[in-house]
Amino acid sequence: MIEIDMRIIFAEYGLSVLLCLIVIVSLWWQNRKRAPEIILWLIDYILQFAGIMLIALRGILPDFMTIVVANLFIVGGTVILYEGLCRYVGQESRQKHNYVMLAIFTSVHIFFTYIAPHMGLRTINFSVALFYICIQGAWLMLYRVASPLRQATKITGIVFAAFCIVNIIQIIINLIKTPSDNAFVSGAAGVIAVLIYETLFFALTFSLFLLISRSLAIELENELTRRMRTAEELRQNQEKFAKAFQTSPYAISITQMKDGKFLDINDAFVNITGYSREEIMKESSMGLNLWVDKEDREEMVSILRQGLPVVRKEYRFRKKNGEILTGLYSSQIINITEEPCLLSSINDITEQKQAEWTLKERIKELNCLYGISAVLDEPGISLNDIMNKAVKLLPAAMRFPDITGARIILEETVFQTGLFKETPWQLTEKITVNGKPEGQVNVCYPAERFQTDEKPFLDSERQLLKAVAEQLGHFIEQKRAEEQIQRNATRLTGLLNIMQHRTQTTQEFLDYALDEVIRLTESKVGYIYLYNENSRQFVLNSWSKDVMKECTIPNPQTRYELAKTGIWGEAVRQRKPIIVNDFPADHPLKKGYPEGHAPLFKFLTVPVFDQDQIVAVVGIANKARDYDETDVLQLTLFMDAVWKSVDLKMGEAKLRKSEERFKQLAEVFPETIFEADAKGNLTYANEHGLKHFGLTEQDIAQGVNIFDFVSPNDRKAAWEKIQNRIQGTQKGYLEYEALKKDGSPFHALALSVPIAVDGVPVGIRGFILDITKRKQAEEALRKSEENYHFIADHTADHIWTMDMFMRFTYSSPSVIKTLGYTADEFMARKIDEFFTPESLVDAQKLLAEELERENDPTADPNRSRTLPSHLRHKNGHWVWLESSLTFIRDASMKPIGVLGVTRDITERKKSEEQIKHLATHDLLTDLPSLRLARDRMVSAMNMARRYKKSAAIMFLDLDGFKNVNDTLGHDAGDYVLKQVAQRLLSCVRETDTVARVGGDEFLIIATEIHHPDNAAHIAEKVIQTVSQPIMINGEQAVVGTSIGIALYPEHSEEMDRLIKLADEAMYKVKNAGKNNFRFVNDVN
Repeated sequence: MIEIDMRIIFAEYGLSVLLCLIVIVSLWWQNRKRAPEIILWLIDYILQFAGIMLIALRGILPDFMTIVVANLFIVGGTVILYEGLCRYVGQESRQKHNYVMLAIFTSVHIFFTYIAPHMGLRTINFSVALFYICIQGAWLMLYRVASPLRQATKITGIVFAAFCIVNIIQIIINLIKTPSDNAFVSGAAGVIAVLIYETLFFALTFSLFLLISRSLAIELENELTRRMRTAEELRQNQEKFAKAFQTSPYAISITQMKDGKFLDINDAFVNITGYSREEIMKESSMGLNLWVDKEDREEMVSILRQGLPVVRKEYRFRKKNGEILTGLYSSQIINITEEPCLLSSINDITEQKQAEWTLKERIKELNCLYGISAVLDEPGISLNDIMNKAVKLLPAAMRFPDITGARIILEETVFQTGLFKETPWQLTEKITVNGKPEGQVNVCYPAERFQTDEKPFLDSERQLLKAVAEQLGHFIEQKRAEEQIQRNATRLTGLLNIMQHRTQTTQEFLDYALDEVIRLTESKVGYIYLYNENSRQFVLNSWSKDVMKECTIPNPQTRYELAKTGIWGEAVRQRKPIIVNDFPADHPLKKGYPEGHAPLFKFLTVPVFDQDQIVAVVGIANKARDYDETDVLQLTLFMDAVWKSVDLKMGEAKLRKSEERFKQLAEVFPETIFEADAKGNLTYANEHGLKHFGLTEQDIAQGVNIFDFVSPNDRKAAWEKIQNRIQGTQKGYLEYEALKKDGSPFHALALSVPIAVDGVPVGIRGFILDITKRKQAEEALRKSEENYHFIADHTADHIWTMDMFMRFTYSSPSVIKTLGYTADEFMARKIDEFFTPESLVDAQKLLAEELERENDPTADPNRSRTLPSHLRHKNGHWVWLESSLTFIRDASMKPIGVLGVTRDITERKKSEEQIKHLATHDLLTDLPSLRLARDRMVSAMNMARRYKKSAAIMFLDLDGFKNVNDTLGHDAGDYVLKQVAQRLLSCVRETDTVARVGGDEFLIIATEIHHPDNAAHIAEKVIQTVSQPIMINGEQAVVGTSIGIALYPEHSEEMDRLIKLADEAMYKVKNAGKNNFRFVNDVN
């Protein structure tokens, strides 16, 4: 074994550590301010150097220093380095566990130095401690650091990991070999271990240097990024400030403190002052003469000199046009390019100040209105007192109350204040009552006063005066309305008196009504004329008593023709009331009145209507005040009620005459007419009824009950029906078996109506018909119908009848065979529940045609028509039926119904449809033939022309089909054609058509083509689908298809031409390689 003096190795190791220490000192000095935690790295390197030197001095210094302290410096220094790295990378944590480890390490080392000396175990203890701290360093540098810093710490983490590996190897070596007790005599392994530690220490120093360098680079990059971001934020803030500066609603300016020169202004400053930007920028604030009051500017300057800002001071400023604005002024001193400047803003509050002044004026006006309202609400106050108080409230509401005069004029009465006089400077508003001016309100100034709107009075003062005039007018209207209500109450009382007045004749009643009308309207004279719309004549009914006293006309006329009447006839001619409040004045409609006529001053005439007919006119005259619409309304309502009473009296008279006529008619009526009370006691019977039942007037006087003449079998039912009829709960007629007085029966039909008095049923009135002969005829008819039904019920065809409203009236039982319904079920349903809409239209059309033929005298009345129809079976499926139809006629040969004989033709229809289908479809593929395809092409072309779209005609020929026939046989070829047909159908829509032209040629008609690409898409799908292999008995057949495409109307508008063009395009595809498609004239 080679022994090497380790003292030399340790000495060389110490020099290496010293060099690394110098590097770390340099790093610490350069970064001590930025990263003060590097001082911990420096401490580690000092301790490492001291530890190595102590080990090298073993044998010179005591073992405690060279063994325990030296190794404690090395391990402890590494712990301090780890703590420094944690702080540097921002992952600082508590190191209590490492300090505990150091205590344990020191204790173990002392133990194996003094108590049980063993160099190998000391080495293992050293390696374990160093591994414990290095593994933490590796984990920190490689995983715990933040992602942006991890690239810089990666090398340091690897170095720590290498330390861990070396320590593990050191532990293993010391466990398997016996070390020498002489630390300075060792073999190659010891030397290698020290050299590895030395190398790793160099690597650690280099990695820390790189860590510092890369950290600085990252910090510089971050700082650069931060500065760029800050610069961008500064730029954005400047833009925002500039935008806020220019768009602020306040007038903002920046001026130099030394001379007041403007540096910048915003748009609001230009708008508020009225100067242009160029005018402002070449002047100073004093040069523009903005300040109205010098004291305001001096106050502002004084505040700024104190170092304080000016905040929202109310100052006045002058615009370019000389207008004065009031603004809230704010300013403060700012530095721009190291020169003091003044940043100022003006908030224009001129409108706000105006609004405050206006509000004060409105309060004064509201006080005036409130005061007048309070006066109007005072109970029992007279109209004159109201006007006196109101006129005194007006001046206080004006702009200059001390010099304002006021006046109110109402119905020629004047109310005014002491200052009022006629001047040019006054306001006037009319007092309007019910739409008529009855006074006015005035205010005046003794001299002109200019207001802000350059008028003597403000608009608001005009509105106030208008409101006062309206308020007074409404109050007067209300007072007069109350008076009118009182008069109306009096009139209604008079109307009630008229309605309760009892007279013997209509004439007496109308005379009394006329007197009441004159009294209630406060008139002097009046008249009522009856009028006939047909003869257009008036007949005098009533003149007032007073007018007859004043009238001196000899032999006065009582009948007048409408055409000869004057103004009093206008009520009929114009069919509306006529008012003349100045009768003596000239009037174009007046024709005068005869000498001796009572004089008229005011006149009102009203037509009286019964429904739409004028039946009378009433006229009144000489009221003290003017007649108005209230008089018209009262007179109209009054006479309407009067005429209803007249109508009632006339109706009662007519009723009496009607009853007399009824009895006269009843006596000659050839059937029984009767009346009975609620219990059925007979109170009246006409002469025929007495004879028919064998009764006399004496029998009725003694008491006869109508139910005594009803057979016992029908008596109970008759009693119930008659009682229900009396109560009005049952209508219709009653058929029963009646008995005569001698007991002989007969069939009777009774029709009756209830008799009511004041709405209370008290009996019954009606007539009784002897229907014995009709019943005998009905019995004979019934037997005849039974024979007919026997025949109908046992025939195989369905026999039925319906009325002219197409409602079924009879059905034979065989309907269950044709439609699955019983006869009753069939008759209970409407015809549209069976027929399809088309078949129903055909049936209605046939019926209409036959009814039209009834006008033809040569038409056979016994003719019949055949109608095939499509009907729904009870089970839900549809069946085809054929009906033979004939009219059923009454005795006058008028059609009253339809007789039908119906048989099932469903199978026949199916055969016809199958034959029709075979005629238009290919037998093999069941696709439409060329003939049907042509019809479909016509429809497709029409639809494309109507909706401004295109249609595509595709001619297809299979590729490789001949080879299938030759190799697999014709049966296989037929199978391939069927499969291809189905595949083609799967490629198109339901509105498209796929047809077989012949052989292996097909035609596709595609509708609703918006663009050629739509047709190309269908062709591509067809080529892809058809080319899929077809399995036939285990054999695989593959065919392709070549397609030629022609578009309507782009390529042609003729059907045959389109087919030919598509065919030619298809052959071009064939010649070009097959299994593709091509449009007409497509060079590609």
